[in-house]
Amino acid sequence: MSKKIDPLLWRSIRLRLTFVLLGVLLIFIYVSYKIFSVYFIESEEYIRDANRFHNSNIKINIKRGTIYDVNGKKLAISIPAKTLYARPRAINHKDKAVKILASFFKLDYSAVFRKLFSKNRRFLYFKRMMSEEDAKKLDKILKNNKITGFGFETESKRVYPQQRLAAQLIGFVGADSKGLYGVEKALDLKLKFKGEKRGVLKNAKHKIIEFKNKDFSDIMGVYNEVTLTVNSFIQYFVEEELQKGVEEFGVKRGVAIVMNPNTGEIVAAAQYPTFNPNKYKEYPSKLWKPQYLSMVYEPGSTFKTFSIALALKKGVVTPSTLFDCEHGSMKLGRFIIHDSHPHDMLTVKDILVKSSNIGVAKIIEKVDSKEFYNFIHDLHFGQRYKLNVPGQERGLVKKLKRWRKVEVANISFGQGIGVTPLQLISAFSAIINGGNLMKPIFIKKILDEDGNIIKENKPRILKKIISADVSKQLKNMLKAVVSNEGTAPRAAIYGIEVGGKTGTAQKIDPTKRGYSDKRIASFIGFFPIKKPEYVILVIMDEPTISSYGGVVAAPVFKNIATRILKYEHKAPKSLELDDLNLNLPDLDKNIKLLESVRDIEKRLGINKSKIKKMETDKIKMPNLIGLNIRNALSILEKNNLDFEIKGKGTIYKTIPQEAVEINKFESVKIFMKEIY
Repeated sequence: MSKKIDPLLWRSIRLRLTFVLLGVLLIFIYVSYKIFSVYFIESEEYIRDANRFHNSNIKINIKRGTIYDVNGKKLAISIPAKTLYARPRAINHKDKAVKILASFFKLDYSAVFRKLFSKNRRFLYFKRMMSEEDAKKLDKILKNNKITGFGFETESKRVYPQQRLAAQLIGFVGADSKGLYGVEKALDLKLKFKGEKRGVLKNAKHKIIEFKNKDFSDIMGVYNEVTLTVNSFIQYFVEEELQKGVEEFGVKRGVAIVMNPNTGEIVAAAQYPTFNPNKYKEYPSKLWKPQYLSMVYEPGSTFKTFSIALALKKGVVTPSTLFDCEHGSMKLGRFIIHDSHPHDMLTVKDILVKSSNIGVAKIIEKVDSKEFYNFIHDLHFGQRYKLNVPGQERGLVKKLKRWRKVEVANISFGQGIGVTPLQLISAFSAIINGGNLMKPIFIKKILDEDGNIIKENKPRILKKIISADVSKQLKNMLKAVVSNEGTAPRAAIYGIEVGGKTGTAQKIDPTKRGYSDKRIASFIGFFPIKKPEYVILVIMDEPTISSYGGVVAAPVFKNIATRILKYEHKAPKSLELDDLNLNLPDLDKNIKLLESVRDIEKRLGINKSKIKKMETDKIKMPNLIGLNIRNALSILEKNNLDFEIKGKGTIYKTIPQEAVEINKFESVKIFMKEIY
């Protein structure tokens, strides 16, 4: 027997079905109404919105302004390039087309096929920034094989003819001609080509998928050009000597800046390791940053120059004022300040020359701490300069309320304060140029495409720091630092008066929140003494052979300064001119900047090891200054020289002097002392 359905249950089911059917009917009516409305009532409005979304006009950037060095040498240029695009649905012979592209670009067949046909796209860029020559070759091949569905667009390719030269300063641009780093980024809107608008088709993600008119040859527009203060030749010398120094002394990284102290113009700014902006994607991004702007470090003993400058300015000391340096150890509260080497009574001049921490700490005690803080602020430490170059850091200066007595002492000799290389060289320039803090300049001028100056950065004094008389006193004191009695005899250039200051600072370990055993060695020097024309700062981060600035940074300074003197034909006759300096090529005609003598010899097939040397009884006295006895011995043995040693530590003097002609097997005198 079949069971009867409960009437109440049946009524409930019918009621639910009725509601469901009614709901479906209402949805159907609503959807039908919306379709009718979209197609017949609001169609024009939707079409307008779709056209606005998918079709728009953009300015075409087929050019970009050139970047020049101070002498008009081209550092960044734009050249015509072609981009191959494809309309996959319009390709007639798919297999043949894939084979041709795979062969031409040396790609895998399956990779080309996937790129063209896997996503069922209407349009795609297959290869961007092809040379015009390659584009012509490929276009001819495609036409000869009667392949359809491909075409070429004209674009502008950014090229850096001097490759890695001043790479961090210049920066680079992306594929869409947008500046990403350096001057290219800072002056992107100035350098960009401001041309006519052209229609484009965009996809749902609002990305350009096709230009409606791909002939850009007749586009009219304007653009600007930029001239830097950098001198390409000096920049090259700095980069090469810095690289040599980093490799010779086992350094993690090196930084160097050359400034004109009288104008504030940056003549060269370099770091090593570096990168090639033509292939920037092949290098780690940390190499893109300009370390001379972004590196914040404790300056160490180079900062003593500013502490002594303030004391001289306030008249609380003279260069001959005596201080007891307490034989290398002084208690300050519960802290102890040490010197690298023990000293007793020293004049202010000798405190700077011998780099006594205790002496400088005692000098700064004679100055009110607020005045010291204000002087540091006046020198622009802890502040950014207003520059047209990105990547600049502020540095670190503690607030005055946190300055205890020990902090003041530490800051006086360059600990407990963070500076950037640019801040240090700018402040030091003010000390030796007569007392004027100059605004640093990287951008000389901006010009329109006709060469008319739109903006020019002229030398600008930001503040008078010290008097010309105090500046003169400091220059004479800094000259003694580079003597045999000072910490930087290896910076001395025979026949040229040079001054400077060494620095050796411990690095902070962020994990331990204290100092590590790693060091930063530096030297900042200038020449000539009476009216300085160049200031050069060399920083060697984590050297392994020696941690002293006088040993690892001073020789790099000397080599850079010597090459600048030769380049400007101001070198004394005692300095021999080498082939590289006598034959400076025209940078405009070379894709590479100056090849080194070694590269030229290699290219010409010259192998020095196979050249028979002429036998002679005469040799030139090698440069041993700054070396320890172990390193000096190998050089002396190579040259068959006997020797007599006086003292211990580091070589600071030899008889005869460097480069003097002597006989083989002659006995030379070597004088040594502790250099710090």
